[in-house]
Amino acid sequence: DVDFESNSFDSVSVRVASEMEGGTLELRLNSKEGKLLGEIAIPNTGGKDKWQTVNVPVNVKEDGVKDLVLVFKGEPKGQNLFYVNWITFITPNSETSKSQ
Repeated sequence: DVDFESNSFDSVSVRVASEMEGGTLELRLNSKEGKLLGEIAIPNTGGKDKWQTVNVPVNVKEDGVKDLVLVFKGEPKGQNLFYVNWITFITPNSETSKSQ
């Protein structure tokens, strides 16, 4: 859950690892078809234990506590596209709110 009422976010940082190029992570509200907050192209980091932090701007105008849904997209289906270690929402004044 992310509390949008007491926080204003302008970007998201995601710690990821991948053995292949081409996966995409969508950040959505409340369901896999919910409002799209941001979309992140996941790079090939060189392995599932080689972590990189990827940043994406988000345009969030929401109130209250919402469910954050991560949608993993890419080919080949049925395999591990990439791994997510953590997600951090960045506020305009550089404070963070981590969601795991």
